[in-house]
Amino acid sequence: MEKQFIINQYILWGIIKLLVFNILLIFIFAFIYWLIVQTDNNAFKNLNTNNNFIDYIYFSTVKTTGRCSDDIQPKSVLAIIFSIIHYVIIYIGLVGILLSFEFFSFNSCNKLITRVNKKIKKECKKQNKKNRK
Repeated sequence: MEKQFIINQYILWGIIKLLVFNILLIFIFAFIYWLIVQTDNNAFKNLNTNNNFIDYIYFSTVKTTGRCSDDIQPKSVLAIIFSIIHYVIIYIGLVGILLSFEFFSFNSCNKLITRVNKKIKKECKKQNKKNRK
């Protein structure tokens, strides 16, 4: 029972890291896209200085989730370059997080399970000694 709890904690921790990574990425790139539009009002199709910041968050979320959207598209070279960088960071980051989760979490999980087993054995020995007296 306790082993399964430890494994579930590591899985939950991996999911939380993935969510935090994506949320941070969304807001960072929304700000970058906003800065690009402030310097070049025609950098994106249907996205200009008249838009609210929520529109930039929307575009960044669409990019982060990998969903295709025709309503907002990069037009300028700078916007295209940052869109490409956005995609590259997403996929490198996701692969990196998943690989580190796979390697470190289960490796650490096995170490924790071993420690828990040792503690359980010690407690059992203490209980057995108390019961004998």
